[in-house]
Amino acid sequence: MPLLRLRQHLPQLQLPRYRIKYLGLLAIGLSIFLHAFFAWHQPFTNDEGAYLYDARTILEGKVSAGDVLTKAPVPILLFTVGEAVTHKSVFAARIVNSIASIITVVPLFLLLQLVMNKRTAYIGAVLWLLGPGSIIFYTIGHTQAVASLFAVTCLYFFVRGFRVKSGMTSIFLAGVCFALAYMSRKTAIAVSVPLMLSWVVLRNTKDGLWSIIKPFLLGVISIVIPWVIWMYVLYGSSGVWHALGTGYGDIVVHSQSITPWAGSADRMFAESVRMGLMYGALLAVICITVLRNHRVLIDASWVATLGILYWLWPTHLVEYLADFIPPIVLAGSVALGSLHGVRKQYILVGILLCISAWSLHSVYIRPWTGMFARTAVEESANFLQEHVPLAEEVFTAAVIVPYLSGHHVPFDLSHPQWYRYAFISEKDKDTFLPPYSAVEKIVDQQVSWVLRDQLTDYVYPDISFGAFQESMRFPNNTGYRQNPLRVYSKYEY
Repeated sequence: MPLLRLRQHLPQLQLPRYRIKYLGLLAIGLSIFLHAFFAWHQPFTNDEGAYLYDARTILEGKVSAGDVLTKAPVPILLFTVGEAVTHKSVFAARIVNSIASIITVVPLFLLLQLVMNKRTAYIGAVLWLLGPGSIIFYTIGHTQAVASLFAVTCLYFFVRGFRVKSGMTSIFLAGVCFALAYMSRKTAIAVSVPLMLSWVVLRNTKDGLWSIIKPFLLGVISIVIPWVIWMYVLYGSSGVWHALGTGYGDIVVHSQSITPWAGSADRMFAESVRMGLMYGALLAVICITVLRNHRVLIDASWVATLGILYWLWPTHLVEYLADFIPPIVLAGSVALGSLHGVRKQYILVGILLCISAWSLHSVYIRPWTGMFARTAVEESANFLQEHVPLAEEVFTAAVIVPYLSGHHVPFDLSHPQWYRYAFISEKDKDTFLPPYSAVEKIVDQQVSWVLRDQLTDYVYPDISFGAFQESMRFPNNTGYRQNPLRVYSKYEY
């Protein structure tokens, strides 16, 4: 009874418009701060260093060895812009991704407003801006942030296109964004399911499906055709097949060959709880309301499709959780907006934000990933700048260091992991990488400086460094692992 009387005396949580605007600006400001803080604080990864090196190579008018332009050309080109603006800062990719992450709130807000109402859109915006997923995952220089921006924008333009008159331009733009999302990350193909389901659930026009598909496909083709031609010029037919994503089936078929590459399922579960508890709670709300509001199904189908894709995928990497953030936030916001009572919605959002704060604090105390501490990268890069002429190449797989120092690695080989993957055919290796024997030869005959770390020793186990002596060792404790950076030289030091 006391609780009932207390509830009756609580004021209705209807906020004036000017307060909503102030709270919105506060959320945006806090999100910018958190993005900047975690971009600065989190250690760097192998892939991040490779992408930075790829972008610098493009700035120099060359193409690095590897499949990055068939796999994720859009983020790499954006990272190239970031490097040009920041004068090749080690944070260039993180700045681009942080901006993409924060900007994603705009199409997300507009989409939720179209599907539900403005209050639901505000809920989704807050959960996106202050949720741990976008802050933790999208401040690292990987491909998910850019892919998510274009995927959410694609879904917004598509829904807008068939819900308003003369919406064919929006449908065309949806096709463009779909292509850009797929050219950022192949898992963006999963957004095709909510696209189709949204037309079934939300359409209020008499236009047939074909009238929607035509401008959408035109938008896709307008982007994909130039890209495919570019890949054919660079790599031939192998480049085209990889660009279209057909090579990923080989990974599923030959899953046993990538055991060293795969992560632990136990670790992924533990990190999923630590960083994804808020999204787990949102999934629970989605399950409760999915039968009450069929609009929840649209983005829930996106979550389910990603789940199937990763169930087929043989590896368990924590960063894959980043792909699930946009559909869970969208479906969860629709589910929260379906609950009766504004007070109940706001209380649940408050609880979710408390969980988010716990997750962010946990990752701040104990990083979830990272091969390179910022100080170790800067110290080793400064050493190379002082002792190694820029004309000399430095042999390493830890290319984030020569990226920062301004040096090159032999063959601009920034993605050498393929040498260790048995499921990659020799034809594809010859297409995208120099022969392994050529790498051994150049190390033996031409290279005078080597930077060794755990990745270099893993990728090149057969290359002998007997002619080199250790010149300097830099501690590299990321909080996630110990990975000392060791500089070797053929010269006396």
